[in-house]
Amino acid sequence: MAVAALDRARIARLAVLLALAALLVAMRHHTFGEPIQRDLLIYAFIGEGLLGGGTLYDDWIDLKPPGPYLLFGAAGALLGVGHAQVFALGLAAALATMVGLHALFAGPLRAPWAGVAAAALWVAIGSDLYLEANEPNTEAFINAFLVWALVLLLGLPRARTGWAGALGTGALFAAATSFKHVAIVPAVLLCLAHLVVRREQFPRAFAQCAIAGAVVVATWLAMAGWFAVQGRFGVFWETLVLYPAEYGTVTGRTLGANLLAGLSPQHFFDRAIGAYAWAVVALAVTTLAGLVAGRREWAYLAAFLAGTFVAVAAPGWFFPHYDQLWLPVLAVGLGLALVELRDRRVPWPMLAGGVAALVLAAGLGRSAPQYRLDARAWSEAKYRTIFTSAEDLGRALGEVLREDERIHVHGVLPNLYLAAGRRPLTGVANVWFTLPEYGRRLAPRATERLLADLERSPPDVIVLDGFTASHEPPGLPVRAWIERNYRRVVVVPGFAGYALAVRHDADPDLVARIEALPSRIAIDPMPAPSR
Repeated sequence: MAVAALDRARIARLAVLLALAALLVAMRHHTFGEPIQRDLLIYAFIGEGLLGGGTLYDDWIDLKPPGPYLLFGAAGALLGVGHAQVFALGLAAALATMVGLHALFAGPLRAPWAGVAAAALWVAIGSDLYLEANEPNTEAFINAFLVWALVLLLGLPRARTGWAGALGTGALFAAATSFKHVAIVPAVLLCLAHLVVRREQFPRAFAQCAIAGAVVVATWLAMAGWFAVQGRFGVFWETLVLYPAEYGTVTGRTLGANLLAGLSPQHFFDRAIGAYAWAVVALAVTTLAGLVAGRREWAYLAAFLAGTFVAVAAPGWFFPHYDQLWLPVLAVGLGLALVELRDRRVPWPMLAGGVAALVLAAGLGRSAPQYRLDARAWSEAKYRTIFTSAEDLGRALGEVLREDERIHVHGVLPNLYLAAGRRPLTGVANVWFTLPEYGRRLAPRATERLLADLERSPPDVIVLDGFTASHEPPGLPVRAWIERNYRRVVVVPGFAGYALAVRHDADPDLVARIEALPSRIAIDPMPAPSR
């Protein structure tokens, strides 16, 4: 009888999880055709370039560790660069996080239905429009890696070392750091929490954390060794060690000032994160109360909260997609709250069900209205016309240019290439790296690479986006090269405006086609977003 009831419960949970997965697929498919955001296409183009034999950080210059370029390259090899690639990666990360949240509670925490509630909350909030969470930026993968690392960490045995679990935990932490450096902070804090929770078995817990840490160190040493064998260790060191230390100061603040700024109402309670910020505060207070009450397992959540805050605030830029790191923390918090209700023998599951329903209703209350918007409107709700206008212009260029006519986008709008059916002529897909204020120590190398690429394969048309022009100081080598060799023939409205330039000796037919291009598109300029 008990076995039959257990089987029925498992079947019921599986049915709910499958329904949640189907809902998640439908939610992500709703925005399948959204103009692709800048970072994602940079990863995709670099991944494609690496498969074509290019070298990372030399031929293709960007600031992230290798993880996103390798993953997008693999997906691009299977699906091509574009919407299918972005959709598949985003969906895979979201589903992996959802299943991991359930596994955390169904496994080490022994509260399967709390895991269902956590997974349900993730589905309700994990694609949030204003946090750009429907897109597979680095945070989406870090969320999946950290949730599964938490599953393995909490599941490590108390009576033995558990080498497989410790190695797996380390591999997941290493994977997270291979997408973004700041993922090391929650990883370290979770290991410290493990030592606190398992203090009666401190030597064994320390060995488990040491094994996990050794995997992270070995991963980065292997990456450094790979570049060293190729004679490119200096590039690795400059791009992944020295420049990240500068990146957080581009805004004019130190690391400590960035962390303080992260606590300010301007950033912590901004429009993008909205009510989620109050949920984070409530969860932090609840976690502190749990620790004071002697619930030492809440130390894991305290570490997750603190590590996430540092990961969001340390870079100092406070982009909305950084805040999606909070979403799995909230889901874990809901699950732990339900476990607490169970363990305190309150009227459960009625009260637990009411709490879960209330939290889910709050999440759906924010996310459900977003699906009244189509994919294009999602983009404009997040980025105004940055990417929709670029896509419109790119599509129009693709229609008027011959197949052998090349374009260069002097700015940060790589989706213009995709819409035009083109690929970048340079490995500096983000020309902001040539700006001294942004590129810092990378600017000379990025400038040299960009000029070499353009001189080797001069574009027929250059698109100058006004957003980049407004941040570009006069006299920079790349801008001087453009001014010497190209002339502007038309201005197209859009986000901050676009100027189209052709070579001084361009074919009159090309000039006529470019001059007539504004009549093919209708772009309404909109002001820049506040963040």
